Order: sequence, then C-alpha cells, then structure tokens
Amino acid sequence: MAKRVHPYRIELTRLVEGSHEFAFELSTSELAPEVPNEEAALPELTEARAEVTLRKSERLLDLTVRLTGWAELECDRCLQSYPFQIVSEGRLIYTHDKSVEEADDELDVHYLPASTATLDLQQELYDRVALQIPLRRIPPDCPGPRCPPAVLELLARGEQAVIEAETGASEESDDRWEALKNLRDTN
Repeated sequence: MAKRVHPYRIELTRLVEGSHEFAFELSTSELAPEVPNEEAALPELTEARAEVTLRKSERLLDLTVRLTGWAELECDRCLQSYPFQIVSEGRLIYTHDKSVEEADDELDVHYLPASTATLDLQQELYDRVALQIPLRRIPPDCPGPRCPPAVLELLARGEQAVIEAETGASEESDDRWEALKNLRDTN
C-alpha cells in the first residue's frame, strides 16, 4: 500500500530565509478525510484556493493565509443548494521560542521546535474554512425563485400565523379566553 502524500505540507528544510509563496487547491476530501460527525463536516468546496506567503527568519515563520473559493451550502429554510463565497485573510506565526507563544493574545502564535522539517497546514486550513461557513445558512434571496412552491406556501402560512399571534387576531375566537382578555383590557 502506497503511503499517502499530504498536499498541505511545506518542507521547511529546503527554504532559505526570506519570503516564499505557496498555493494550495482546497478540497473537502483532502481537508477533512475522516470527520468524526456530520456536524463537523465541511460542505463541498469548489474553486477553493489557499495562497500562503511564508516569511522565514532565524527565529520564526510568519505566514499570511488567504482563502478564496466557493462552498455549496443547503438553505436551512427550503433545503435548496446555493453557492456561498469564502474569502478570508489572516496571519499565523510559528516561533522557536516557547515564551513568545503565551505573550501575545492578539496574534495566532504557535511554538514550533527548530528541528521541525515539515509544516503541516491541514488543520489550520480546515479551521479557517470552517470558520467562514455561517451557522445560519440562508441565502439573501430566500424565499425566492429557487425555493420549491410547497416551501413558499408553508413560509407564507408561518408568517400569517406570526402576524395573528402578534396582533391577537385570528379567524376563530376561543370563548374561554374572552374573560381573560376583558380583565386585561379593564386594567
């Protein structure tokens, strides 16, 4: 069985001090091959890239990570698929000094032993993509033309029920509550 080569690794031993550019094509199957549960799964990514600028110095690695691409999400209201644009940029610093890791809460600083030969960015890229996915997945045009007619009808009925509950108006009046309404109105 052939050993699987991981696509999100940077060989540090071959890099000289200075600035280096890397580009990675992002795919759901490569970023999260073994997701423990469905809630942690990433949606399908299309045309997704990570561009990494790595500045290497004697004591640290300073990375700028730019993510661009699209994720295929499912609307929480109508269950129709829609494209969602992913755009993110952030810094990540790896240092050979353990004391710096706890010193600055503003930056994303990690300790990296000086003997490390390979920098694996899989988890970092997974986390950055996952943080771009909204918890509430509703496109700006929902309800809209892509929604099935049955869902549009249910949404309209739900809106009508909310309006009736807020105004107290309904087609049927329950006589048991009339006495309570009269008490409220007299006070």
